[in-house]
Amino acid sequence: MVILLFDGVQSLTFSSPMDVLAEASTADFRYDIRTVSRNGRPVRSSSRLVVVPDMSHADVSEADTVIFPGADGIPSAYPETASILTARATRFASVCTGAFVLAETGVLNGRKAATHWRHAHELSLRHPAVKVDARNTVIRDGSVLTAGGVASGIELGLALIEEDLGRETAQRVARHLVTYVNRPGGQTQFATLRAKQAQHPAPREAQGRVLDRPAGELTVAALARHAGLSERHFTRRFRAQVGMSAKE
Repeated sequence: MVILLFDGVQSLTFSSPMDVLAEASTADFRYDIRTVSRNGRPVRSSSRLVVVPDMSHADVSEADTVIFPGADGIPSAYPETASILTARATRFASVCTGAFVLAETGVLNGRKAATHWRHAHELSLRHPAVKVDARNTVIRDGSVLTAGGVASGIELGLALIEEDLGRETAQRVARHLVTYVNRPGGQTQFATLRAKQAQHPAPREAQGRVLDRPAGELTVAALARHAGLSERHFTRRFRAQVGMSAKE
């Protein structure tokens, strides 16, 4: 397995699947995981952690799986490096906004994919051929697995273990880590925690529309139009009811 690292990578998005996969090791089996970067140089994570990769992307001749971690926001990784790695692998995975890097290679075209719910709309705008789903934490579509939020890297690791070694092994690892193989509720439950539910029907319907159609047109202007209110009126009412800006 190969994990692409780049400056600004969010450390939890690559360390969590690595740690989970390591837990599956037995006397007879161990995942061979290599971290790579452009030219093999150290990278600095979003939390200022300096990580020394195992090798350069050019040193990878073949790989069973390539994992694309995310960043604190939309990553600006190396598209040529990502394309080289995907050409040398048979299975692909991403964590959080790593889906943007994977989408740049064309691998996600025509496939259903997860990313962080906050960035789902942007992913669908940039890559309309991708069927973005922000409700689930992990989505498998053929040879591609994508995970939603930052901590979903744990579930991605468990999904890979289940695919490779069976559900019993995945459950054993999950029990050891005191977590779920499939977290109940998906990402939606976390998205709704950010704001209280509005009592007025217009902003309440707008909240429901965001959760039901995360890849749809979710600008303030579009939501106001759907609610039958002027943008200014909608914005004032939303803030009064929810306690935060509709842009958030």
